[in-house]
Amino acid sequence: MNISFICNPVYIDGGWSPWSTRIGGSEECIVETSWRLAKNHKVKVFHNGKHGTYKNVEYLPHEKFEPGDITINVNYPEFISPGKSIFWSSLTKHPDLSHFDIICGITDYAIQNTGLPSESIILPPGYDKDKIYPEKKISKQCFYASSPDRGLSTLLEAWPKVHATIPEATLIITYGGLADLDGIINLGVVDTDTMSEIYRTSEYWCHPANGGELYCMTGVKAQAAQCIPVVIPTMALQETVKDGIFATADNYADKLIEALTLDDISKQTILNNLKLQSYPDWEYTTNRLLSIINDVVKLK
Repeated sequence: MNISFICNPVYIDGGWSPWSTRIGGSEECIVETSWRLAKNHKVKVFHNGKHGTYKNVEYLPHEKFEPGDITINVNYPEFISPGKSIFWSSLTKHPDLSHFDIICGITDYAIQNTGLPSESIILPPGYDKDKIYPEKKISKQCFYASSPDRGLSTLLEAWPKVHATIPEATLIITYGGLADLDGIINLGVVDTDTMSEIYRTSEYWCHPANGGELYCMTGVKAQAAQCIPVVIPTMALQETVKDGIFATADNYADKLIEALTLDDISKQTILNNLKLQSYPDWEYTTNRLLSIINDVVKLK
C-alpha cells in the first residue's frame, strides 16, 4: 500500500524533520508511526523543513505531494487531497472537515472541545517503551517539560517556598524554559535521549497546567516512567493523568511540598495505581492507525 502523510506548515526554526533535536507532538506522531508502517508499506511524508530519507520513509516538500492509496492529514484541514483521506488532529479550531473519510482526535476531551464531530475516532499518540521506563530514581528530583507558556510561571512562583521547605529538592526545566532560582537546573532544549533519561530518573513530574493541553504526551511518558504527577487537572489532563497529587494555581506550592514529603505507603499506592494503567505505546498507535487505514481503503 502507498501511504502519504501531510502535515501543516511549521514555521519555527524553518520547519521540522525527523533529524530535529526535538519536535512537537503531532510531528512526533508522524515520525514514529510512519517508519513503523514503512516496514510493510511505501510511505512518504510531505512537510516543510529538512527533507531526505529516514528509516525507509521519504520526507518531501509540500509541492511534491502525491496522494497514494490513502492520505493521513495531520493538522492541515485546509489541504484537500484527491482520493481517500484521514484527518488526525490536535488543533483547537477547524474549518469544514466534510472532505475527509474518517476523522480522528487524540482524546475524548479534544473531540468534544475542538469542533470535531462526535463520531470521531480516538487515536492517541504513543511513547517509546524501549526508552521510557522507570529506572533508579533520583530522590526529590522534579521536572517540567512542557511549553513554558503552559504553566511554568505558576511553578516558578511556587518553587521558592518548596525549596525553602525542602532544600534537597531539585527542579529540571526543559523545552526552553529558564529560571534563576536555587535548586533549579536549566537544560534548555534537550535531545530525545536526554529527555528519556530525565523521565526514567525523576521522581516527580510537575505540570501546573493553565491550558493548551489536548493530550499531553509528556504526561503519558512521565506516568509510564513512574514519575508521580503533581498537576493542575485541567483540559485533557483530567483524562490522561491517572493518579498523583492534584492542585490548583493557588495551592500548587503546598501540594508539591505534600508530594515531596509523602510517606512510603502513600507514595507506593500512587505508583502502584500508575503501574496498573495501560499507556498506548507507538506499536499500539501504529496498529490502530493501520486498522483505520484498512477500513477507509475498503470504503467504496
